[in-house]
Amino acid sequence: MFIGYHERKKYQVEIVFRHSDRLYTGSLKDISLGGVYIETYSVNQFSKKDIVTISIPFASGQKNLKRKGCIKWLNNAGFAVEFM
Repeated sequence: MFIGYHERKKYQVEIVFRHSDRLYTGSLKDISLGGVYIETYSVNQFSKKDIVTISIPFASGQKNLKRKGCIKWLNNAGFAVEFM
């Protein structure tokens, strides 16, 4: 049994996230209890193990959920974040 796997759900929404006191924008593509995948034009400014704080809007648009996470892997379009 693989511990730590969480089913991912499509959740496409524009987000804002913070790294080293700078704000960035991106598109959240999917989400699970354990993390998210974010596409961003700023992907080349990040490295594996960087810590980011993500502001995720609720579907209702009324509130945002803030989560801190660690970048686990990157590709040319974006990166995966594991929540801390």
